[in-house]
Amino acid sequence: MAVHRGRPSMKKLLLLVVALILGVLFYRKLSSLSLNSLLESDFSREQYERLYAGAMDEVADWRQRYDNETAKAELHKQFLEKVEMEAKKLAEEKEKLKAQLISLQEQLLR
Repeated sequence: MAVHRGRPSMKKLLLLVVALILGVLFYRKLSSLSLNSLLESDFSREQYERLYAGAMDEVADWRQRYDNETAKAELHKQFLEKVEMEAKKLAEEKEKLKAQLISLQEQLLR
């Protein structure tokens, strides 16, 4: 069983990066078009604003997904650290009890 140490999977990160790059490219394409050329063609200012708002919503949505995954990863990391500390404490206690058992067995044999 593979143990993930609080990092998002590579597939998710890759998808996020691709989505962000596509969002930025789409935003740059929209911003590079001059408003005059939009008005001369079949576009209207409202359509341009809707496209722009849609692109910004998409970027915000992906950013929120990334933030959510980062928060989940941090919670998992903290939980894993807590479990590792507990395991370490239990191992130390086991060693102490083992030493006590050996001591008691020696006393019994005397």
